[in-house]
Amino acid sequence: MEGKGGDEGNKATASSSGIAPVAPRTVTGACHATNSRAVDWSASCGLVAFASNCLVVLVDPVSLQVAQTLDKHRSLVTKVQWLRALTQRHAADRLTLASADSAGHVVVWNAKSGEAKAVLRDGSRPVHELEWADGRVENTGHLLLALHPPATLVLWDTASGSKVWRKTYAETLLGFDFDPFDTSRMAFRCQECILFSDDFSYSRGPGGSGKKFYVLGPSRDSPTKTAVDTVEEKGKRARIKIKRLMKEFVMGDVYFGGGGQSGNDGDKVALSECLQVTYHRSVRNHLLLVYPREVLILDLDLGQTVGLISFDRNGPPVVDALSCRQRDAVFLLNEHGSLSLRCRRKLYQVVGNQVCVLPDPPEHYLFCFRLPVRPWWSQ
Repeated sequence: MEGKGGDEGNKATASSSGIAPVAPRTVTGACHATNSRAVDWSASCGLVAFASNCLVVLVDPVSLQVAQTLDKHRSLVTKVQWLRALTQRHAADRLTLASADSAGHVVVWNAKSGEAKAVLRDGSRPVHELEWADGRVENTGHLLLALHPPATLVLWDTASGSKVWRKTYAETLLGFDFDPFDTSRMAFRCQECILFSDDFSYSRGPGGSGKKFYVLGPSRDSPTKTAVDTVEEKGKRARIKIKRLMKEFVMGDVYFGGGGQSGNDGDKVALSECLQVTYHRSVRNHLLLVYPREVLILDLDLGQTVGLISFDRNGPPVVDALSCRQRDAVFLLNEHGSLSLRCRRKLYQVVGNQVCVLPDPPEHYLFCFRLPVRPWWSQ
């Protein structure tokens, strides 16, 4: 009786002070830093899924109401991904969601009922990337690709819960992206290079180890070189260059020139600061390298940097980039929540009956800018 009276007294005190009652066994707080990349929007059902510590929360972005909370994970959730292509292998294909945690578990959900349809695991290492098959290959919408550190790629059949294949690379892999124009090509973001694979298949694992590409910048020791080189020094550099070219031919290592350079006479740009490596969705054989203060655009056919999107050094850094499918434009998300759209300038203009080529090199200008949403309360 005393306990009951005490609870009623606490409720009365809470209501009188204007503090909303907290549900039992619920601890409020901010999301963990591990959840920062765990967010995805579904084009089929319109819901946004994001991770909050060990939970997966589904929110309706129109009404800003929580639609569902999934609570099977016991470790911090690292990635969430909605199903990309409709498939008959799942009962509720429009509401099929996959989530992964830091303990290596991958859970496939029926988001409508909140039921876990399958729990997949390949070791205890965390999952860095998740990607559903996008349906470009027939009857593959139920396949899910997972990347485990340091260099393990696993393809799962989520309908049966079985493993299709498993591939381990020699380089440390930090992320990957598929070529939107070729299903057999994909790019991996590594610590020191970009690894390209051109033999990806859903039926069997990649057979090769891929080709490594390095991004070169200007040489640091170029100002200290003498103006006149001796014949012996020129011959020595030529022999070294021939050895490098032969090694590249045998090993398959290719160097991208940056800043107008070609060959491997410059210094390799460290990719440790690179946040994202993604294919351009509207331009063939173009790759975006996203850094906190700039975005490099690489032409894979030319092996050169053909574009640069730079930002104010005093502004917030970029955390994510998304290229458009029907226009040469890139959406950029900043750290403090602002969103901007950069579009490429036209290469020519029509004057009367003549087509005039613009003299300035093509660049991406700021088309629009959206400030972050800030909460406000009415008195």
